[in-house]
Amino acid sequence: MKNKSIPAKWYRIAAAILVVFSLLIILLFNQIIFQVIIICVALVNIMLAQADAIEKGEDTNLRILKVKDVDIAVIRLNELIIKDVLTAIDIMISIKDFHNINRVVIKKKAVTEDFFDMSTGLAREILHQLSIRQKRLAILGDFSVYKNDAFDDFVNECNQGDTIFFAEDEESAIDWLAGLK
Repeated sequence: MKNKSIPAKWYRIAAAILVVFSLLIILLFNQIIFQVIIICVALVNIMLAQADAIEKGEDTNLRILKVKDVDIAVIRLNELIIKDVLTAIDIMISIKDFHNINRVVIKKKAVTEDFFDMSTGLAREILHQLSIRQKRLAILGDFSVYKNDAFDDFVNECNQGDTIFFAEDEESAIDWLAGLK
């Protein structure tokens, strides 16, 4: 697996652009686009954490892998970043825009608990939106805490499909995203 690295200055520049963009939205649209501001703040936090980690020479929160000629982004954050359909789509599109990658691994901790409650419909809506945008997402974690038939059926359906994959470990997620499973 090859790890490509982007200089820290580009993350800082992108973060600054997002801050300016957010301020313009506030000034122009005030309350209408409040959700976009939340997304921009989350992305700024990811980018600044990435830049700090690069400068310190630490393992970064976003790792880019190349497996069998397939680029995969691994987001290693333990904080909540996927809060709803809009944030899920925005994160996937941002990774596509910055890194030209459509395949992402994310920890379960980074996904809102509403996603795992089938009665909210959030998981199905995110699945639908990622599917029509041809994005692939692997979610890492222990899903045994969600003991209900609806969630089990959803996991089985997803794991047989090609949009969302529920994995217990990073290696299985990467293998699935690279088409090795």
